[in-house]
Formats: sequence, structure tokens, C-alpha cells
Amino acid sequence: PGVSKIENWPGVEMDKEAFQSKLDACGYDYWKSFEKYSWSDELVALCESFGDVRILTAPTRNPGCASGKTKWINFHYPQLSKCITITRDKHFLAAPDRILIDDTEEKIDKFLEYKGKGILFPQRWNRNHGVPDRVSRLEYVRVWLNTHIIDMAAHEEKSRRAGVL
Repeated sequence: PGVSKIENWPGVEMDKEAFQSKLDACGYDYWKSFEKYSWSDELVALCESFGDVRILTAPTRNPGCASGKTKWINFHYPQLSKCITITRDKHFLAAPDRILIDDTEEKIDKFLEYKGKGILFPQRWNRNHGVPDRVSRLEYVRVWLNTHIIDMAAHEEKSRRAGVL
């Protein structure tokens, strides 16, 4: 198999393996001081308005990555400091009543395969790259949550009435 290029990411002219190597070189200081996206606070607030929130974050191969990401989350979202799981295998936490929001197609696809629900957060490197701006991205998530949370609640109620739950 050939080397797969990073698609839909203007200005990035490297294959996925080279990009991963660059990420693996980033240690504690890089991750603890990573610039927060302009939509981060709104996304967290939106998710919290729907229920319990857990942070699932994938580490790189750099041993400082996990502690740097944890420090970042503790600083920016202290209310979630005890709700952090660091794993590359997010799909092992999938369940029919769990929703993963992630910007990585492979992680979403695997989460769905394991019977979870998934929202591919629009970013320029994934198949939802056509969602143009912060407001549209948040609206995309809001509409998905509104639609699917109602569907999940209706399914749960139907199962309860049938004596399944």
C-alpha cells in the first residue's frame, strides 16, 4: 500500500505518517499551552446542556502528551478535570446511549461500529470540511444532538414500555 496523503487540509503537504511523527515530537509544553479553538467554550457548554460530559483524548507516542493535555483541560475546563480518559481506543467506551464528538473519521467510524453514536466535528482535514465557520460547526452539532437525543429518548421510552429496560 502507498502512503496516504492528508486530504482536505490546505497547506499541509505531507503524508499521514510524517504528520504523526511531527505530533509525536510534541511534548508536555506543546500540549499544555495549545491554543484553545474559538468555538471550544461554546461546544463544551452545548454538550453540558445535554447531559454528562467526558473528555476522551488520544495521546501521541510522546510521554509528555498525556500530562500536557490533562494540564490543558484542568486549566480551561476545571469542571471536567475528573472526567478525562486518555486512550487511542475510544471505541471501547462506545454504547448505544453514548455520543462521541471527534474530528477524526476513523475514530467516529470505529465508535459507530461498536454501537455508539458519533458526530464527526467539522474540520478542514475530514469529510465534513465543507462546514465553513465556527457558527455553522456549532449549529451542525446542535442540530445533530437535538435530533438524536430526541430519538434516543423515544427509543428508551419505547423499550421501557415494552419491559426491555
